[in-house]
Amino acid sequence: MEGISGSIIFIDEGSRFLASKKFAELALKSDNYFVLATREKLPMLPYSVREIYGFRESGKFHEAKQKYNEIYNLYGEISETDGINPHLVITEDSNSGYEFFNELCRQKNISCISANGKSNILKVLKNTEATAQKILVIADGAALGSEMREIMRYLDSAENAALYAPESFEWLLLSTNAIPDVNVSAILQKPENYIESEKYASWEQFFTKLLSEQTQGNPIWSYSKRKLARSYLSSRIVTAAKKVMHLIIWD
Repeated sequence: MEGISGSIIFIDEGSRFLASKKFAELALKSDNYFVLATREKLPMLPYSVREIYGFRESGKFHEAKQKYNEIYNLYGEISETDGINPHLVITEDSNSGYEFFNELCRQKNISCISANGKSNILKVLKNTEATAQKILVIADGAALGSEMREIMRYLDSAENAALYAPESFEWLLLSTNAIPDVNVSAILQKPENYIESEKYASWEQFFTKLLSEQTQGNPIWSYSKRKLARSYLSSRIVTAAKKVMHLIIWD
C-alpha cells in the first residue's frame, strides 16, 4: 500500500491484516480510497453507516447464464419512516452533542443520557430497555459503521428502540442554516467534492473542522466540540434543528 497514491484499492476478506492496527494506521494516512470485501467488524476504522454495502446476484450457479449483480446499502434508510416519540434519549456524544439533545429533552420533560462513546451504545441500550416505552439512540452516522451490525440486530428484535444517525452533530447544526454568517449549503449538497480523504479520516472530522472554522473568532457562536456555546441552545437553533430532525417528535 505504501507508494500507492490517488487510487482505488480493493482488498478481499481473506486478507488477515484488515482488522489490524497497522492497516488502520496506513489507511488513515493514505489518500487512496478502499473497497473492503469483508464481514468483519473493523473498529480501528471510522467508517460511515452509509458506506456499508451488501451484494446481490441473480441466476443459479449451475446455469451457464449471465448473472446480473447489484450492490446495495446494507442498512438502507436507518431512520424510521414514522414519527419517533421518544421517552428516553441515548446520545453517543458526552460533550456538545449531549448538551444540545439534553436541552431538547429537558424542554419535553424526558430523560437524556450519554453512552460515552459508540462502543457503549449497545450496553446502555440493554441496560435501559425496561425503563422506557420508546428509546431513541442518536449517534454520528459518519463513524458508526463498526457498531452497526450489533446495534441493528438489537433494534430489529426490540419493539421500543429506534436509531437516528445523521452524519454528525456538527452536520446537523450546519444543516439548520440558522447560524449567523455561516452559509455552507453548497458543501452540504456535495460534501464529497470538498472532503480530502488524506486529511480527514471521516466526514465527522470534516464537519467539525468546517463548523469551527466558520465560527472562529465569533465570541457568541464560536464552536467547541468539548463545550457548547449557549447560543446553540437558543430557540432559533433548536427550532431549526427540529425541522432537520423531522422524523422525531419533540413538541
